[in-house]
Amino acid sequence: MTDWSTPAPVNPEKPNWLHDQAQLPGPPVRRLTEYAAILGPLVLGLVFTGALVALAFWSRASWESHRDWVVPVTVPLLAIGGVAIGYLAARRAWAAAGPAFFLLALAAAFVASNIWRGTATEGSDGLRDALSIMSGVTIALAVAAAVGGMVFVEKTRPTRPPAAEM
Repeated sequence: MTDWSTPAPVNPEKPNWLHDQAQLPGPPVRRLTEYAAILGPLVLGLVFTGALVALAFWSRASWESHRDWVVPVTVPLLAIGGVAIGYLAARRAWAAAGPAFFLLALAAAFVASNIWRGTATEGSDGLRDALSIMSGVTIALAVAAAVGGMVFVEKTRPTRPPAAEM
């Protein structure tokens, strides 16, 4: 019978078993590939988030007026989009990620054209303003496509926990 008056529970059949640290099994040994599989989607999402924020800042760099608040305010939305793209890439849902990747490539082309136009002109330029607007809208559409693709993939084939090892 267990003696409940002791400061720590004691099992009379195994007196040193309950709180003996030497009896506890060690943590499972994980290889680097297992850590990469666990943390890969998060790292991939952070990489895509950084790419989205960089595109937004490059697009903002050509504006003549003072709208310095726009990119920092939209960073949380860009982070959600980056994590969604990382999720789609980790799940290998290329069909669902395709529109987001296409729109990101289009936004990168608009930003590159805007940078090139900036080297060719001085001062205010209507084409640079149009390229900035198009790149901003395209980035927003890419984020929306990524989040929509993530919701679609999760609805059609939801993430399941791994099978029990016992």
